Amino acid sequence: MRAIGIVFVEGRAELEELELGGPGPGELLVENTVTHVSAGSEVNGLKRSALTKGDPPSGLSARPGYAGVGAVLEVGAGVQAFRPGDRVLTMTRHVSH
Repeated sequence: MRAIGIVFVEGRAELEELELGGPGPGELLVENTVTHVSAGSEVNGLKRSALTKGDPPSGLSARPGYAGVGAVLEVGAGVQAFRPGDRVLTMTRHVSH
């Protein structure tokens, strides 16, 4: 499955494609409906990215985000508290899945 996420590169916000596998044990695959944008920390991360050249480093400053709301698509082995279709709050980056 392909997902789309936001990445900061040299002072620009760009979209990047990610290849996703299924959820591992104890994990959920969630399709985000919305993610929360922080005007403070994310604008600062965008400004910091203008100072770096080339591929962005890993981390929240280059791949921003920290909260989203979406629906569970799949559950990994051992997950009992969630089912496909459940609405969830996630702590994740700005990404489609």
